Amino acid sequence: MPRDRYRIEMRMVFYIIVLFAIISIGGIFLGGYKWPFGFIVWLALAAVAVFILVRYHSRHTTYTCPECNENFRVSTLIDLISPHKSDEKYLRCPRCSKRNWCKETANRK
Repeated sequence: MPRDRYRIEMRMVFYIIVLFAIISIGGIFLGGYKWPFGFIVWLALAAVAVFILVRYHSRHTTYTCPECNENFRVSTLIDLISPHKSDEKYLRCPRCSKRNWCKETANRK
């Protein structure tokens, strides 16, 4: 695994752990606070945390099409809703317009 890809993945793991801790602690404190209101606030905070994590991932990741070897980025929404495996995502290539499992690579910018 290239060094920059490893660094990005370790940073993602750290952010996931921190966000999970914040969501868990928030759920403990807000879950019982004025039942429906506390739960709604906790749910909103969890949604914002997931959005921030997906946004970070979409900005620091590019994908390579196996058909034409085009490197491209996807939007945050596409990154959130498209099916994926551990290091591949099912996407449509903007160059050849074919849907395929595209390999995830580190963004060089």
